[in-house]
Amino acid sequence: MDDTGQQVFRGVVALELRDGAPPGRAALDAGDAGAATALLGRDLAALVPGVRDCDLALLAAHFDPAEALRPGWPLHRRALELLQRAPGQAQGARMVGFGADARGDVPVPLQCDPNLAGGGLRVLPFVLRGAPAVAAGAELEGLLLDRGMAAADTALALQDGLCRAGRA
Repeated sequence: MDDTGQQVFRGVVALELRDGAPPGRAALDAGDAGAATALLGRDLAALVPGVRDCDLALLAAHFDPAEALRPGWPLHRRALELLQRAPGQAQGARMVGFGADARGDVPVPLQCDPNLAGGGLRVLPFVLRGAPAVAAGAELEGLLLDRGMAAADTALALQDGLCRAGRA
């Protein structure tokens, strides 16, 4: 549960880096973050229809898996805090992607630990929040452990958006 008493599922999108090269950008820009979130929402809802009734928030910045697994789930907590501040609370399920600002700067909640910047695997945390989130998440875990891949256009949007030349 989150601070508002809503059910929450915490997940990550894993991004295996091409040739082990670090991404050229620390985060997607705001527009690309929104588009990637819509693709992720589509993919998750295709697997588990209950996802459609949940808020989805994606931190469209990459982190080392160790950062996502820290006690208290700090990255997922950030996603929930940002989601709580996002408009449209009473308008039904929302999909919100959080990325770099208009100048390409990465806001503090989306900055990775510089000591964990290396490695061939990066993760982008996401949360589902709402009444069906826990049940939908449990179903997703079972399906994604077996299948383990996003749709091609989702994977390309994330890979291309983060690996273009730009600010790291």
